[in-house]
Amino acid sequence: MNRTYFNQSSRALNKRKSVLLACATAMATLLGLSAASTKATVLLQDGNSSVTLSTAAVTNWTIGSTSELGQESFWYRIGSSGGQSPISSLSPVTSTASDSNSNGLNDVAKFSYGSSSGFEVVVTYSLTGGQTGSKTSDLGETIKVSNPGMSSQTFHLFEYTNFNLGGSTTGQIVTITGGNTATDDGNGLEAKTVVSPKPSEFEASNTAASPDLLSHISSSTTAYTLADVASAASGDGEWAFEWDITLGCDSSYVISIDKNIKATAVVVPEPAIGAIALLGLGGLFMARPRRHGKTA
Repeated sequence: MNRTYFNQSSRALNKRKSVLLACATAMATLLGLSAASTKATVLLQDGNSSVTLSTAAVTNWTIGSTSELGQESFWYRIGSSGGQSPISSLSPVTSTASDSNSNGLNDVAKFSYGSSSGFEVVVTYSLTGGQTGSKTSDLGETIKVSNPGMSSQTFHLFEYTNFNLGGSTTGQIVTITGGNTATDDGNGLEAKTVVSPKPSEFEASNTAASPDLLSHISSSTTAYTLADVASAASGDGEWAFEWDITLGCDSSYVISIDKNIKATAVVVPEPAIGAIALLGLGGLFMARPRRHGKTA
């Protein structure tokens, strides 16, 4: 074959490939599609809030200028023996981010862990911030666990959370009600987490405990089952939910989590209101007609 002709054909083919690739990229952009990536961190922003996501945890939830979250992380164990592992160990890990309200800021992110050769976990985060100056913010999460394998297995999923309300690691009380609602109160704020379906186990604790709850969950050698403790003393509260899921081959399980932070309302009557009320009562007494006759 003529070498000159071969080189010209190759250049023409490469040019057509480049044009096709550019067209495909442009079409994906027009359709609002985003390619999967393996970014170490993803930033979500909406309203008064921002959330920093890593492949293994939620590392920051800022409302206004204050970071209200120490950490949220997901852990798993397969079967009843051995320890737990972060879901990021289910490789490969891919992530995508998107802008659901077209304001130019990403407020939705999806992380996929694992492959067709074993368990797969997909976590989708959605941030809804409040108005500027408010302390309201909401973080929705959906976790889908799938077993594309050939045999039924038990998958234990743990969700661990530690808030730092008001930017502080003190003055917080954690309570768990109904087995599916965790409330963290302190420093003028309330953080409430509601999960569905109801977890198999739950546990409220305090980071001052020795060992603390995260140390139990993150043990890579010892299988841990949450102890169904519903409250913890005031301090740096932490808590976790556990789902014990038996998945048959080619089946899946979906968990919904909603985290909401808001300011706690404290109603204190203004002094002027009490004074005005007293003046009003005094006026009523003065306006009453005097009764004739004997004075008691």
